[in-house]
Amino acid sequence: MMEVIVAILVDFLALNNLLFKLQNLFNINQACGSVESVFGQAEAPFYSRSRMPPMRSPVLIRTALCTIIALQLRPA
Repeated sequence: MMEVIVAILVDFLALNNLLFKLQNLFNINQACGSVESVFGQAEAPFYSRSRMPPMRSPVLIRTALCTIIALQLRPA
C-alpha cells in the first residue's frame, strides 16, 4: 500500500514540475521580465553589497532565459 502512495506522490510532483515548465513556455514575456529583473538587480538599492554588477544586455537576458528553459525541459 505504501508503494502505491509513494508512486502517486511522485506522479503528482512530476506533473507539478511539468506544469511549471509549460508555464514558462506559454508566458515567455513574464519569464523574460523575471530574468531581466534579477540580472538588472531591480532590488539592488536594498542591499549594501552585490556579488555582480547589474546586467541589462538583452542578448545576455535571452541567453540566460533559453538556458533556464532548456535545463528545465531536460529529462530528469
